[in-house]
Amino acid sequence: MLLDVPRMAEAPKIDGLLDENIWQKAATFDTLYVNVSERILVTRPSPVQTKIYLGYTPDALYMGAYCDDTQPQELVIESLGSGDHPRSDQVEFCFDGNLDHSTFGQVVINSTGATAEGWWTRTPMRRFDGSWEPVVETAAFVGEDFWSVECRIPNGQQGFPKVRPGDIWGFNFVRL
Repeated sequence: MLLDVPRMAEAPKIDGLLDENIWQKAATFDTLYVNVSERILVTRPSPVQTKIYLGYTPDALYMGAYCDDTQPQELVIESLGSGDHPRSDQVEFCFDGNLDHSTFGQVVINSTGATAEGWWTRTPMRRFDGSWEPVVETAAFVGEDFWSVECRIPNGQQGFPKVRPGDIWGFNFVRL
């Protein structure tokens, strides 16, 4: 799938709500897939609705996720500090800013806004570098029948490329 990620006229407030009109002009998609079989990588559309938002300003990349949830009071929450991988209901944003299919950054946000970041490098074996600690601004919100997260990653830090019009990036999104 190709998405034309628009330049936002202004930066959204990172509060977890996704309620500013600016998000309505972001690139969106709402079909995530479930891996049915680890052995043969069979997938099917997820029965749980999740809507992903993407946009950028000259200074940063913005990502958001709106996660339908009929029982948000049952969310699994493990709030860990930066650098640790939260084992909870969470959204993972992965981005390959130079589209080399060999290196990518990952930001994980749970429903409390706890984050973990890492950099992946594909060498003969996939290698995870948890020492990658970019400045990332995140927030989460839990409503009556949903939870949502917002993320801002400033351009040009620790291997994170500057977002520019016409660039082609790779993205992957996971909701656990």
